[in-house]
Amino acid sequence: MDMPISPAPNPTCPEPQPVCRHSGPSAPVPAPDAAEILAAVPLAIFVKDSQNRIAFMNRACESLWGVSFDRLRGTDCRGFFPAQEVAHYHATDAEVFERQRPVEFEVAVWNAEAAQHRIVRSMKAPMYDADGQPRCLVGTSMDITDRARSEMEYRTILRTTLDAFWVNDMAGRFVDVNDAYCEMVGYRREELLSMSLSQLEAVETPEETRRHIEKLVECGFDRFESRHRRRDGGEIDIEVTVTYLPTGGGRLIVFARDITARKKAERTIRESEARLRAHIENSPMGVVAWDESFRVTQWSHQAERIFGWTAQETLGKRLTDLELLYPADLPIVRATMAKLSDGASRYVVNENRNVTKDGRVIHCVWYNSNLLGTDGAMRSILSQVLDVTESKRAEQELRTAKLEAEGANDAKSRFLAAVSHDLRQPLSALSLYVGALDSKLKPADAKLLANMKNCVAGLNEMLSDLLDLSELDAGAVVPKVSDFHLDAVLAKVVSAHEPDAKAKRLQLRRSYPRLVGRTDPVLFQRIVGNLISNAVRYTDHGGILIGCRRRDGKTWVEVWDTGAGIPGDQTAEIFCEFKQLGNSERNRIKGTGLGLAIVAKTALLLGLAIRVQSKPGRGSMFAVELPLGTSVAPRVQRRRHQQALRIAVVEDDDQVAAALIYALMQSGHQVVSAESGARLLRLLDGTAPQVMISDYRLGGGETGLDAIAAVRSRFGPGLPALVVTGDTDPSLFRRVEGEGIRVLHKPLRIEVLQDAIADAVADAAAPAD
Repeated sequence: MDMPISPAPNPTCPEPQPVCRHSGPSAPVPAPDAAEILAAVPLAIFVKDSQNRIAFMNRACESLWGVSFDRLRGTDCRGFFPAQEVAHYHATDAEVFERQRPVEFEVAVWNAEAAQHRIVRSMKAPMYDADGQPRCLVGTSMDITDRARSEMEYRTILRTTLDAFWVNDMAGRFVDVNDAYCEMVGYRREELLSMSLSQLEAVETPEETRRHIEKLVECGFDRFESRHRRRDGGEIDIEVTVTYLPTGGGRLIVFARDITARKKAERTIRESEARLRAHIENSPMGVVAWDESFRVTQWSHQAERIFGWTAQETLGKRLTDLELLYPADLPIVRATMAKLSDGASRYVVNENRNVTKDGRVIHCVWYNSNLLGTDGAMRSILSQVLDVTESKRAEQELRTAKLEAEGANDAKSRFLAAVSHDLRQPLSALSLYVGALDSKLKPADAKLLANMKNCVAGLNEMLSDLLDLSELDAGAVVPKVSDFHLDAVLAKVVSAHEPDAKAKRLQLRRSYPRLVGRTDPVLFQRIVGNLISNAVRYTDHGGILIGCRRRDGKTWVEVWDTGAGIPGDQTAEIFCEFKQLGNSERNRIKGTGLGLAIVAKTALLLGLAIRVQSKPGRGSMFAVELPLGTSVAPRVQRRRHQQALRIAVVEDDDQVAAALIYALMQSGHQVVSAESGARLLRLLDGTAPQVMISDYRLGGGETGLDAIAAVRSRFGPGLPALVVTGDTDPSLFRRVEGEGIRVLHKPLRIEVLQDAIADAVADAAAPAD
């Protein structure tokens, strides 16, 4: 049943009762009526019937809503407030009638006059008729906009601040906490609000915390460091700022910052400083620190041991006032000070002499670094000093010993060169004479001639091996790495050993791709030549194969034979000097026993690996590593013809000259011979030779290159020339070949000499590449 709406008092709603008056002799004061009382109340009051219609509003309510009572009377607020708010009003009205008890809530209310929302706290309570039926509800509202805004700002600050925040009462119980503190200690907010500070405090006891709170009440503020326990059992270091507020029975407003990382860093720095001090004191180097004026600020124990002065005697003194400076080396010290002071050099090393407290002069190396300020000016210097007196003395002794050793080594190299030259001279003459006998002896004497050639060849091999090994041991061989065509080098080696293989009826085969190697080609040729020579010597049936293959990521040149093989436990022995398996009788036909020793030493010099595999009775395989290079220009093969030539010869050894002239003339050549280049020019009398042959070592300090240069200056640079030498120094070969001159080794075989002459003439006659 709808309740009539009337501005007159509703008889069903209780009327305000008159206020009792005090009796007295004075005239009575009239009591205000209900309307006056409700109008004066600052609390917004309104009455709504069971149909959500406004039955009453006081002036405070009109001001809160911004709408007059005359406009809202009898309405359910639709059209005056946003629809969502009206729906909320009706829902709370229904809740009051349904639950039949007061309902309190906070809600944003639209103020039509101010055109803004106000936050209010409202309470609605039901009123009943005589039969106990709800007839209307009475509502009260309080504007809490400013307080709500303050609380919102407070909560926003607490939620967004990076610092932990909490509030304790005077008993240490948590009253409020923010999310940052919850995250810091690992507890939920609800858990913390049921706990006290003593349950998390890891430094103070509960009694100490109580006394601390009492002190805070007296002074009102404190800042200190503490440590709190986390829920997971760990602990965190915090910096705490506490303010005491006397409101609400007393509150402690606390801000805290996690300083665990800082404390750890501080501990690390302290430990680092302690380690640094320990290192400084235990260092073999003295440590001296200076300020910007070069006054001593630190003087380590090792500095005391080096110089003799204690820290007490040096601290605070300027560098130039210290007695440790050696007068003659003051310019070095001052130059170092200038470099450090201008800030351009952050690290300066200098070596100078110093004077100790007992007057000794010592050599020291100073390692100086400076620390600059933000303005670029020098602030301090740290110097580390090392006493190198003994090492300087040892260095001088070593330098002297090195000079003596180098002198001895040079003497040995000169001796080896002289011995090589002097021993090969008569041997070369003998070889030429023996070669020239081919056309002189009767067929019945062929065996005699063969034996003579074998003797000369054996003597030449032994002499060459001994001299080569001596040069390697003396360090007189210096490799010269370059790119070269492998096939050209191997073809030269194979052709040199083909006659020996044919003499034993052995097949000498080669199978390898066109590759470019990179190492010293002369020394590499010597290694492969010794391996082939060794294979031919120890193979009686079958043959020898020279090949090339990839293995373990490397390229190898391999020499296979079908010889006697090597027992596995004796593989290492074959590279020893004069070690020959199965040749206890020292049969000269089986060589000198130095070939593989030369292979091992030469490979070591070049940094190349050697591999060996063998089966007794089946043969052996020796392999040498071949570093690969890039492409090089191919060597053009010249066609040559044997012909009678006018040949100029320079040789200062009479026996060798006579043998060489005899051998050349027996081959049909015309020879002009002299002991020097100048003498040869006079004998040539303006007529150019077709080829020139010169010994390398000539009298009066002249070399074969000098003699050839003199003749070429007269007859042109294209004159074909050969140098004959008994030296085995690879650097000599490179120097001579660098002049476009071929090198021949003593002792000479006549057929080798004839081929070399033909090649030189053919190369000179061919057009340039």
